[in-house]
Amino acid sequence: GGSGRCGVGLKLKERGGKIVIEKIQKDSAADMDARLVPGDVVSAVGGEPAVELSRVKELIQGDAGTPVTIEVARSNLPYPLKVTLTRRSLHIDRTSGSVNQSRGPSGVFSGVFQ
Repeated sequence: GGSGRCGVGLKLKERGGKIVIEKIQKDSAADMDARLVPGDVVSAVGGEPAVELSRVKELIQGDAGTPVTIEVARSNLPYPLKVTLTRRSLHIDRTSGSVNQSRGPSGVFSGVFQ
């Protein structure tokens, strides 16, 4: 690391051309806020439409202490939900199961929380 990129604790996946929240890391900004839930479809981040998974991950990450606004669509809500979270450094709890290291490009973890 050392790049100072922080996130809000979302694990995202692409499903049917949409970017969906798969999991929320315990004690992360998104978890403490409690408004986002797994299954929410990310429609925009910081006002930019969520189209490409890699771009969305990029948009969510930033410096610790800075805000990011995530807009999601939920099946039971008639309107989009806008949630502003403060990025913070994420510490993976080693005791809560194994973090699988997938070989990504240049040794980057794939499938980690954003």
